[in-house]
Amino acid sequence: MMLTRILIATTAFFGFAGLALAGEPPECSGKDILPDLVVSAPKLADRLASAERTIPNGQAILWRITDKSGKAAPSYLFGTFPVTSTKIHALPAEARNAIERASVVALQLREIVEPNAFRLAFARHSRLMMMPNGRNMWDLIPDVDEGFIRSAPQITPDQIAGMSAVQPWVLTYSLAFPMCELERLRVDLPTLDRSIGQMALARKIPLVGLERVEEMMAAFASEPLDSQARYLVATAKFGDRLADWMETHEQLYLARRISSLRVLSTQGFPTDRPDPARLAFFEELLNQRNRSTVERALPLIVKGNAFIVVSTMRLPGDQGLVELFRKAGYEVTPVN
Repeated sequence: MMLTRILIATTAFFGFAGLALAGEPPECSGKDILPDLVVSAPKLADRLASAERTIPNGQAILWRITDKSGKAAPSYLFGTFPVTSTKIHALPAEARNAIERASVVALQLREIVEPNAFRLAFARHSRLMMMPNGRNMWDLIPDVDEGFIRSAPQITPDQIAGMSAVQPWVLTYSLAFPMCELERLRVDLPTLDRSIGQMALARKIPLVGLERVEEMMAAFASEPLDSQARYLVATAKFGDRLADWMETHEQLYLARRISSLRVLSTQGFPTDRPDPARLAFFEELLNQRNRSTVERALPLIVKGNAFIVVSTMRLPGDQGLVELFRKAGYEVTPVN
């Protein structure tokens, strides 16, 4: 997800990355909320129950991309869930073997492997985080909702003063993960995609990026400010359930219910009343990124033996990466 990549950079922006903590912080221990949705969000529960049947290519995280002419060695497409959880880091043997044999490993962002480089790239394009001249972020937030943001445990009181100048999306992705995960990120524990990049470098396998940091930032800054503000408020209000939300996503990933994971990720929160404007924006953003990724990955696939790492939610669907590579003329089959 872009969530974690943005989170790493925004923690640095607000000055609370790299805090000294005693030992390795414990892993999050949230609760899978899927059983509760039958009562709290029955329409969403029904969508999830049928997602793997109605949304194609949602049954696997590792896919083999084969040149039908046989001229190039197969490449692989791998979906990650970029958190620090050790159960998520337990790579399937087929994926590990494909990485070790790869001629090139392609991440969404090359800079994620070196957090300092990522933060510097983020800082170079900090204008994309800032409110338009003369605008105050708090003016977008209803007075009754400000308290949810100001009291969020991810943000300390001395950081609140600078928040008026940044766009709501920056704050949203600072609040989007529970404190248990933030503490693990702050002591530099790697997310899964970063860990894969480190594996490639340790084996002297060329490592490339398929997207640029400024593209990622510009995409989120392109969302209308009022829509950004609504999502910020919703995220802040959801704060005490974030560990459960992350655990639910992790369980879907481990169960290879990738279409269901996509439904939850694009919707944002477990409700039968999602924000339709934001849902449409996010779907189009996802589709645009997928088309760009295929265009940039094809030269690697033509050469063969590439290992391509993306957010898992980008795999399924008619406009997902699996289907787009098929439309480009390749045979794409699930491995695990």
